[in-house]
Amino acid sequence: MLINLKELIDAGMVAIDLQKHANLILALRTVKATDTILDKEATSSDDVLDAVSLACKSITINRSWI
Repeated sequence: MLINLKELIDAGMVAIDLQKHANLILALRTVKATDTILDKEATSSDDVLDAVSLACKSITINRSWI
């Protein structure tokens, strides 16, 4: 799920309000992962990141458009 969220963000498909979602921005800036597995000890606000990853799980990028 973490890879999917990264791909969505890298493709510019995610818009985040910096003031309303400061915890999510903090989580994205501090995320640490090994082999696409989230290191919850090293990541701030890891629960927020898990929730967003789960919410975006069913959204995929059509690679023919990229």
